[in-house]
Amino acid sequence: GTQVFTVEDVTAGTSPLRILAGTQNDAIQISDRSIDVGNDLNVPDGEVTTDGVRFSSSRTEKEDLEPVDPQEVLKRLNRVPVAEWSFKDDENGTRHIGPTAEDFQEAFPLPGKSEKHLSAMDVQGVALAAIQGLSQRLEGVEEENAALRARLAELESRLDESRPEASEEPTER
Repeated sequence: GTQVFTVEDVTAGTSPLRILAGTQNDAIQISDRSIDVGNDLNVPDGEVTTDGVRFSSSRTEKEDLEPVDPQEVLKRLNRVPVAEWSFKDDENGTRHIGPTAEDFQEAFPLPGKSEKHLSAMDVQGVALAAIQGLSQRLEGVEEENAALRARLAELESRLDESRPEASEEPTER
């Protein structure tokens, strides 16, 4: 049958986390105020699948918001090695692509984070900031390109004006 595990906050008298195990199709159902995994979180053979994960990200849930410099994030991200790898205990040798937690933490040392795990929220935040940094760089390149094209057109026009007119009749020697 179904087993229910509840994590209770005894100081507040609340139960913020509830886990149902042994449900239909070996699904585990989890409910929590900060993460919503939809109706079913399936964990067959150690691989987690779900219809989607939504992280709490409302301003009402956050404090001490500090803007990041997209150029600095991009610069630091460029130093994070990204490799193709397999988990040591994966008998199937399934390949993955990504950084190690240690390399990511070295580039983005956020307090209270695990040295052996990556936070999907932090990885996504870094990726979004880096995309903004690339977009800023592209805008700069496009502006420079437009200025260079205008300068080239001006120089070509001057060159055309300084050339003697070609006569229609060939000159004899």
